[in-house]
Amino acid sequence: MERLNIISLGKPQVLLGNQPLELSNKAQALLYYLVITGRTHQRQTLVNLLWSQKKDGKNNLRVALTHLRKQVGEYLVIDRHSVSFNRANPYWLDVEVLKTTLKSQQPSLEQLQAAIEVYQSPFLEGFEILKAPEFEKWVAAQRQALHNLAIYALQNLISLSEQQNNQVAVIEYKNRLLELQS
Repeated sequence: MERLNIISLGKPQVLLGNQPLELSNKAQALLYYLVITGRTHQRQTLVNLLWSQKKDGKNNLRVALTHLRKQVGEYLVIDRHSVSFNRANPYWLDVEVLKTTLKSQQPSLEQLQAAIEVYQSPFLEGFEILKAPEFEKWVAAQRQALHNLAIYALQNLISLSEQQNNQVAVIEYKNRLLELQS
C-alpha cells in the first residue's frame, strides 16, 4: 500500500505515493479536517462545517465522501452516522511532524530542525472554501496555533545554536523568526 502524504504547511496538496490526487476543494478540506483533528466526526458535524449554508448539505457530503472513497478509500472509516481518518494505514502529515516534535520533553537540535523544515508557510495558505464559515474559523485557529509552534521551535533553535556557539545558525534562525513575526 502506498503512503498517503498530506501537506498542509506550504502549498496544500494530497499525494498517494508521489502522485498528486485530484480532489475537489470540499473533498480536500474534508480530508484535511479528518486527518488533522484525528477524531471520529458525526456526518451532521461535517455538513455543518462545510455546507451549513446549503439546503442539500447531506447530499453534498455524500458526494464528497464518494469522491474521497474512490481516491483514498482505505484511509477512511465511513458508516451511516460518522466518518474518521484511518491512521492504521501508512501516511505522513506535516502538521503531525511539527506537533509531535514540539510536544516531546526535550527535542534535540535535529528534531527541531526537521520540525521547522516542514513549516514552509502558514497552514492551508491560499486554500479557501467559500461559504463555509465554520471551516474558516477552524483554519484560522489551526493557523495561529501552528504559527505559534513554529515560533517556539525557532526560539529553541536559536537557544541551542547559541549554546553551541554556532553564529551562522543563530543568524539564520533569527532571520526566519523575524519573517514569521512580521
